Amino acid sequence: LVSNDFKSLEPDTFLNDIIIDFYLKYLLHKVLPPEKRTLVHMFSTMFYKRLTSSHKSKAKEEQGLSSAQKKHSRVKTWTKNVNIVEKQFVIIPLGEHSHWYLVIIIKPGQIVFDAESRQKGDGEPLFLVLDSLGGGKSGAVENIRHYLEEEWQAKNPGLPEVSFSKKEMKT
Repeated sequence: LVSNDFKSLEPDTFLNDIIIDFYLKYLLHKVLPPEKRTLVHMFSTMFYKRLTSSHKSKAKEEQGLSSAQKKHSRVKTWTKNVNIVEKQFVIIPLGEHSHWYLVIIIKPGQIVFDAESRQKGDGEPLFLVLDSLGGGKSGAVENIRHYLEEEWQAKNPGLPEVSFSKKEMKT
């Protein structure tokens, strides 16, 4: 951490992305018990920014792709060594207009692998939005729903498409 990062901890200042990433990694590696860490995937603060940003340099390779496919192509390498659908919790920190909040994807694999467990009462897949200002952040959640669908297709070519729609996963 740099001294400018520490200054963002002072009263009446905004936390920066480095402090947010540091704290989330601290929670994952120092607070969460080791046996639980494999159940969680945590993206950095840059993930959502990259997912939703457009890059003119990639315009040619994104030609002919749907909006969701273009967004997924910007971050597809971020999960090359992990299948996030198999995780119990996927944590995505988002910063918009100097305000930070979290979107947590809970049990996304139940959509695909374990629909019967919902009927048994083992919980259900859902999006949890933790925002001190309230609101469902429907635009961000919708972007993440589309990302999950594209990620499923990329990791499981040839298998049927899977919907992570509002009907399948509440917010």
